[in-house]
Amino acid sequence: MNVTASKYSKKRPDITPSKENDRKLAKILWLLAEEYKLTNDELSLLLDVKLRTIQDARGKKSLPNSSYDRYRRVGLMLGIKKNLEILYPKNPEVCKNWLRVEREVFKGRSAIEMIMENPVESMARLFTVRRLLDMQRNGTIEALI
Repeated sequence: MNVTASKYSKKRPDITPSKENDRKLAKILWLLAEEYKLTNDELSLLLDVKLRTIQDARGKKSLPNSSYDRYRRVGLMLGIKKNLEILYPKNPEVCKNWLRVEREVFKGRSAIEMIMENPVESMARLFTVRRLLDMQRNGTIEALI
């Protein structure tokens, strides 16, 4: 019996920048921005774009400067949301406020403050928050509340 690996592999979603994917990602981005009450300054840093670019994109509800980097950053933000919903399924208020609550793991700052502290490292810090929540969800580390 000759079985090929491709027969059993899942089809990966298309994550290449395109107009269709930009529209989908923009919708996700602005829903996240609304849910977490992200300011233009915060979004500017989270997405690594200029403040004016965010202001223009917010008005149009578009994705600022489509690129693989923007896709990764929005993906990390979406992963944070997913983890929070899994960790706190019966407490949406905890999910909504989680990024703004000071925690010992962030040296007494909130996750958003820790990310905003160093714009050069914003992608790495965003990844760190995502990864910490992954580890909490998988039981690798204790709760971050």
